[in-house]
Amino acid sequence: MTDTDGAALRLQISVPGDETGEQLGSLRRWLRDDEDTRAVTIYEGRQPARPGELNNGWLQFLEIVLQPEGVVAGIVAAITAWLGTRRPGLRLRIRDGDREFEIEAGRRRDAELFAEALRQWTARVAESTKAPEVPASSQERD
Repeated sequence: MTDTDGAALRLQISVPGDETGEQLGSLRRWLRDDEDTRAVTIYEGRQPARPGELNNGWLQFLEIVLQPEGVVAGIVAAITAWLGTRRPGLRLRIRDGDREFEIEAGRRRDAELFAEALRQWTARVAESTKAPEVPASSQERD
């Protein structure tokens, strides 16, 4: 994948134990059908599973690309709502580079922590893309 999305936040979402990809497919359809997340860029992928992750040796995932000023609240709401329709115990693993977060269906506190983590990740991306401010004393004067 090329980096045409600039300073976007890239979330990689997987469902541990979802060997058939049914849950991940359901989440993808949910995000496509949700009015607030319909325009979000979503890639599908798979990579070798880490030790302890069965999934037939492969880990399927969705990669969601968010611009810092994008639809963070919509993604949080859509994922939280989707989890509300799943059986208790189903988990989503969400990664952004080295940061990782797990959210479990039926656990309201997880949803709140996920929302806060996503806001913080997005704020870091937005902050890292700001142009440095030029001190007033070094600006040209007319």
